[in-house]
Amino acid sequence: MEDFVYNSPYAFSENSPIAFVELEGLEKVLAIYYHGGPTGGGQPTTVGDAGYTGQYYQNTQTFAQNNNMEFRGTIIAPGFTSASGVETGVNFVNENYCEGDQVIVYGYSYGVDVAVDLSESLNELGINVDLLVTVDGSDGPLQNATVNTDIPENVNTNLNVYQTDDSGSSSSSRSTGATSSGTSSGSSGSSSSNSGSSNSPGSNGGPNTAVNPNRTSVVNRNVTGQGVNHGNIQQKAEKTINYYIENFIRTFQN
Repeated sequence: MEDFVYNSPYAFSENSPIAFVELEGLEKVLAIYYHGGPTGGGQPTTVGDAGYTGQYYQNTQTFAQNNNMEFRGTIIAPGFTSASGVETGVNFVNENYCEGDQVIVYGYSYGVDVAVDLSESLNELGINVDLLVTVDGSDGPLQNATVNTDIPENVNTNLNVYQTDDSGSSSSSRSTGATSSGTSSGSSGSSSSNSGSSNSPGSNGGPNTAVNPNRTSVVNRNVTGQGVNHGNIQQKAEKTINYYIENFIRTFQN
């Protein structure tokens, strides 16, 4: 500044840093996905071992990167209680989150309860969840007695897709000892998950409710119908789920 006193330190933004600050490349999509089943110990797992949840994770990663967004994510296999999966999710966020990032949390079946509990923990940390996707939240034989359906106020939008026919086992995940795919931070761990074990004989979800409707939009989509069950609901609702995820990434980018 001593050598170029005539040059404003805000010239990079045409003297309007609030209006024209260049943010491109500083933000990223941060994605935490939980598949079904209670036997994964809350540890990271792979795309291939996460059933159809892994396909959604991979689609999200591909869409973000194709739209020139940095992507960091992890897939977590739930345990019998949500605590272990929440701890793994919080650790991942603490290692990777920067202010301004877009946070997407996804949960299917047993993973829904963990996804909502993670969102509550992030609320305590002052971190917003831009999009929370919950798909047929269930605790199997417990008849949804432990499923958390109250969406905390740090969640911008919750897309909740569910069916009410108590039929169809959960889409299974194979056992794995590999680290999570696409996790830029290098988070690792092992899981021994089989999401098919979460149902006896079937499961179903239900509607969610916003803790603060003025802060959170909950979109409940009941897709009950012929041929739709707990095991295939992710496939049957693919168009709706992908639309919400991709639209949020696209809107965030713009």
